[in-house]
Amino acid sequence: MKIMHELITFPGGEYLKVKWDEFDHFTFPWHFHNEYEIIFVEESFGKKFVGDRIEPFGKGDLVLLGSGLPHFWKNDHVYYENDPGKIVKAVVVHFPGNFMESEINEFGDLTSVRNLLSSASRGIAIDAPDNIPIGKKVKKLLRVSGVARFLLFFEILKDMAESEHYHLMATRGFENDLSQFEMQNRRLIKTLQFINRNYTNKITLEDVARKFGFNASYLSRYFKKNTGKSFVSYINELRINYACRLLIDNDLSVTQICYECGFNNLSHFYRTFKKRVKLMPKEYQKQYLLGSEEMQKGFCF
Repeated sequence: MKIMHELITFPGGEYLKVKWDEFDHFTFPWHFHNEYEIIFVEESFGKKFVGDRIEPFGKGDLVLLGSGLPHFWKNDHVYYENDPGKIVKAVVVHFPGNFMESEINEFGDLTSVRNLLSSASRGIAIDAPDNIPIGKKVKKLLRVSGVARFLLFFEILKDMAESEHYHLMATRGFENDLSQFEMQNRRLIKTLQFINRNYTNKITLEDVARKFGFNASYLSRYFKKNTGKSFVSYINELRINYACRLLIDNDLSVTQICYECGFNNLSHFYRTFKKRVKLMPKEYQKQYLLGSEEMQKGFCF
């Protein structure tokens, strides 16, 4: 599936671009940009596609997207039936991918904001009950300027960073960033790097433990403690993430993708995919491809 690189400008040296969207339906295709993005949906519903994840969205939906994360929003089919009662109302905020980078990295008081922006590489959905009060502040950005806008914007980042009601959207394997584990054990990091390079091959806990000088039982426990997953679950997650990418590319059959990703049994692949993605492979592919085609038909450069 083709992806568009959106170029966003900040005229007049602005650090923030805030706009109010009001139209029949979302029209922007599958795309990414170098900037962070906040989207608050005041009215509308459908599905949002973020990285390798598909989720419903509706009134009050609030999301923070990181730099370079592919995404698009697709309305429910009723929005394409010329019903004047169906309309999109949303606030969209963009800010630079290097926003206050040195300050945020240097000052300890801003650790929570630094962690927030780092996690945004997977897309952060702010859940109820925090989405509405924070969303109202996002909308207020339209009415303020200067120092007041800057302070309000930082308050929004603070509220998002301190919220306990959120979930990450794209899977960890989509970004494939080992730094998120924050491990100091170089031997385990090398183990993870080896797995990330070889998960499409036949790979067992015993083989990996032997290669890197671990006791297999110790590696199993230590792996679960530091990644939150069992060895098998971690490898299956990588394989399913890769399968999602191949399904989006639409160049191979499901059977070919099964074996390309490292599974040696089609039934096992189907069960694992359904368990993780909540859709069968063809259903997942259809939602992405149909969504992309409809979005691109309605988009004008």
